[in-house]
Amino acid sequence: MKGIEKLSELAPHAAEMTLGTDPEFATRPDGLPRIKEVYGFTFGAVKQMEPTLICEAIKNDQVDVISAYTTDARVDLFGLKILEDDKGALPPYDAVILLKKGFADKHPEVVEVLKKLEGLIDTDTMRALNYKYDVEKREAREIAEEFLVEKGLIKD
Repeated sequence: MKGIEKLSELAPHAAEMTLGTDPEFATRPDGLPRIKEVYGFTFGAVKQMEPTLICEAIKNDQVDVISAYTTDARVDLFGLKILEDDKGALPPYDAVILLKKGFADKHPEVVEVLKKLEGLIDTDTMRALNYKYDVEKREAREIAEEFLVEKGLIKD
């Protein structure tokens, strides 16, 4: 639907829409049930499918709206619009680095290097990096190295 930018704007239309989603999002407390709780609407139908089929389903007009990861390369590949979660129903799923207990104390130099990554990889950047891997079929190590060189964290 044209002109819709926010999840709350789906409310008047949701009852006539079919949502394509993976089984996990459909049932997780922080997924579709949370959307219903916060926004107060339900979709007319929910088609659960494997995550790899969701974008194909919307491309082929089998569903009207889908759940998707904002860092998924298919967002750009399929020309999808990410709606703003204007009521904050869904938690952020930001990546974090976890270290084994005691590792930081033994290797503070590693922690200093890892700190340089803070704030460098936003959603759009991660989606572009995923595109290189998923669509261009490039090696993860090559993509990471290119990114680190570009950001001046390592030398070519």
